[in-house]
Amino acid sequence: MGYTEVRQADIQVDIYGQGAGDRAIALETTFASSYGYDTIKAIDGRLAPLYSSPAIQAPMIDAESQWQERYTLTLSLQAHITVSFPQDYFDKAEITTEQVDDRP
Repeated sequence: MGYTEVRQADIQVDIYGQGAGDRAIALETTFASSYGYDTIKAIDGRLAPLYSSPAIQAPMIDAESQWQERYTLTLSLQAHITVSFPQDYFDKAEITTEQVDDRP
């Protein structure tokens, strides 16, 4: 016996370093394309890309107190989750009959 549930999975992606903005936009565009859909479905048929948030610039200061370029975006996927449990059954039965007292 199996139970199926459809869920949305949101994955936050942070891209760091020089050219992070270009790489973030490339990821955003590729994720929304048919290439992104086909690639994700080939990896796991239970997943389907839904949409991507726009890439936003979110610079940060690293451990050396240096400004580091960072872009953040969220990729949203639809996941079909199936859980299966064994079900008890029988394939043979023994039947006996017994006469019950007749009532007037």
